[in-house]
Amino acid sequence: MTTSSTPTVAPPTRSNSPLHAQSRRPWQHLTGPTAALLVTALVVSGAAYAAQNSPDPVAAAYDEFAISDAADVTTPPLPAVGPSTIPLADAATQATIDRLTADTADKASPGQLTLLSRLLLQRAAVTGDADTYSRATQALDRAVELAPSDLDVRAQRATARLTVHDFPGAARDTGLVLAARPDDLGALGASYDAAYETGDYTVAEAQLDRLVLLAPTAPQVLVRQARWAALNGSPTTAANLVARARVAADSSGAVGTARATYDLVAGKLALDEGRYGAALGDYEAALVAAPGWHVALAGLGRARAASGDLVGAEQAFAQAADAVPLPDTLSALGDVRTALGNLRGAADAYGTVDVVAQLDAVQQLFNRSVVLSRADRGVDTAAAVAEARSELRVRRDVYGYDALGWALLADGQVEAAAKAADRSLALGTLDPRMLAHAGLVRAAAGDESQARLLLAQAIDLSPTVDPLLMARVRTALAQLTSGATR
Repeated sequence: MTTSSTPTVAPPTRSNSPLHAQSRRPWQHLTGPTAALLVTALVVSGAAYAAQNSPDPVAAAYDEFAISDAADVTTPPLPAVGPSTIPLADAATQATIDRLTADTADKASPGQLTLLSRLLLQRAAVTGDADTYSRATQALDRAVELAPSDLDVRAQRATARLTVHDFPGAARDTGLVLAARPDDLGALGASYDAAYETGDYTVAEAQLDRLVLLAPTAPQVLVRQARWAALNGSPTTAANLVARARVAADSSGAVGTARATYDLVAGKLALDEGRYGAALGDYEAALVAAPGWHVALAGLGRARAASGDLVGAEQAFAQAADAVPLPDTLSALGDVRTALGNLRGAADAYGTVDVVAQLDAVQQLFNRSVVLSRADRGVDTAAAVAEARSELRVRRDVYGYDALGWALLADGQVEAAAKAADRSLALGTLDPRMLAHAGLVRAAAGDESQARLLLAQAIDLSPTVDPLLMARVRTALAQLTSGATR
């Protein structure tokens, strides 16, 4: 297994790298207080956004191996795989949830509450409903109160806590389980996810080693290995591992969002390597497994934008935002509209991001998406810096430092931005956006040679992965190259 490398300023190398119609969004012309009221109503009614990081936010469904999203800046856990996973939201599932909710209103058993939580988490993976995530964790809190020594309940609560970004709470629960059952696969998986998300890479690697030893062919383990390989600068290894995970997921009977999850991981890896045709196929496959899933639609939008199909990208992003208005989806929609010259439509999308950011002040589930959106646009940069710093108190991973560095640059704090950007490169992660951010920071800091290396590498990896960002990279690289030849 690839081990975490010592932090270094030098850029990593690439030696190992080899639809749907647009629906009308009834709130798309609303701004300010009206939009705020509408989005608040969506959250309360259960039709609003989900709990990730991610360029690529993916909500979670429970199983004993719940897994995390593939390396985007916001990374809530992914739906897990298992033959019992419910493919998509349906009336029968809702009826079961309603019955269990009524049955557990006054008196409840831990078994009833854990089943209710599983169903709620599976439903939330599809609907992106913040209230459903909250209800799932509340049910498990009650179950733990009723059966504090039940390790299975603790393990499931750890998974649920990951979905709402309570990483310390998840680590505490898994610690109790693993102290008694060191080979508990579910607890090991949740412990890995919590450590991965908080940048505790020593613990993450140790837990992943244990998982590989115990269940080397499980799709949930293989996809974790893929994420780890990508994080540590081995995209070819990552792609091979996720291909194996997809085959294993099919063999295990994975369906719906659970099956589509593996296509999303593959699509993200393909985008970061500039394999846009493969990425398009991966996201289309995800939509076959989970028709209309907002996460897969957003991924398809990114693949279309990278491929030059901006009109198709706008359609996919609009559909995704229509279903669940996540900040990073709305930001991507604004970017595509900007590239198309639709500045009014872009302003509408960006404005909705700002409304959601206000609503998220308590939940803080989308901080990174909001930080990056603000830094991209150069708005509310001081707030973006403060939010990035606040999140780093808990999540000290490379993507957290990337977000901080980008926000600091937008806020004019170049020296501090350079330090944060350097830390984002610590593991040699071959993420073209991260490399682009770091290169632009270095250019602003006057380190022209390092800036050229990083910017050229970002372009080489995935030249149009983010059309607006990469246009900025090309401009900066041309200026640096022109200056060097004079």
